[in-house]
Amino acid sequence: MTQIGGSGCTRDSSGNLIFPLTNCDVTLESVVRLTNQKVTGNPGCDSGTGGPPSSACVKTGYSAPFRPGMNILLGVNFNKDAGTISSQNLLAGAQYTGIDQNGVATTSLFGNADSNGVFTADTGFPDFTTPIVLTNQSKFQNVNALPPPKGVGLQLSKCTPPYAIVTKKIKGQLVTETVCPDGNLPDGGE
Repeated sequence: MTQIGGSGCTRDSSGNLIFPLTNCDVTLESVVRLTNQKVTGNPGCDSGTGGPPSSACVKTGYSAPFRPGMNILLGVNFNKDAGTISSQNLLAGAQYTGIDQNGVATTSLFGNADSNGVFTADTGFPDFTTPIVLTNQSKFQNVNALPPPKGVGLQLSKCTPPYAIVTKKIKGQLVTETVCPDGNLPDGGE
């Protein structure tokens, strides 16, 4: 497996990639064929028995930062010719598992080959029939716990919506705030 392109990579005046690749937003840094079972984030590769995975699995490492909107083009060698693979859509339905910097692993499926014989898997559209795996639970952050406008704040993230908007008097002034109507906050919660 090798990188053959991606977002930000330097191109010539005709739009063709210049090799060796330079200035790519993200680069392929490592490729490991999985033979011993370690947590990969893809249940199909994590047999848990110590035996070989149920299918051929490789783990690739990318440079930071790998963010939504970036893409990386990979060339993969198989035991069939490219024409057969694309014309018979042999990669359609194959899984691609992406793990973000916080250890959240989502699995996407490759679609049918396009008119150029290119298969695409988009981690922005995960396959929800494959469980999302937290490979590093200590880094997991509940997005609702983020301060507004991204989240609702730490206290309300522990609440079951819908929230209630109340007005109360604090130090002689009326203040409007959003609260948990079901009282499911832990002791000491507001």
